[in-house]
Amino acid sequence: MNQIKITSIVLALTLFLANCSSTSRFYTPAEINTSATVSLADLNQGKALLMEKCGDCHRIPAPRKHDAAGWVETLKKMQVEAKISDEQRELIYKYLTSERI
Repeated sequence: MNQIKITSIVLALTLFLANCSSTSRFYTPAEINTSATVSLADLNQGKALLMEKCGDCHRIPAPRKHDAAGWVETLKKMQVEAKISDEQRELIYKYLTSERI
């Protein structure tokens, strides 16, 4: 019986750790996410700004939480709270929506 408990705990811990490491809520931008209007540097800067500015107050939302229109509304609403410029807001927007390119 003790062996069954240990096996169950090891299995549960293994599944938990595998799930944490195999799926990320955030992606690392690559050339595939770029277009004529967005560069890889912009995407990386947008991701860094998202982590820095949004993570100060709350859990950072995953890029797939909203569609492009939803992110426009959310970012405009949070811009003052996060103390970001229009340019920074656009960089964050580009990162959040570029995974779908």
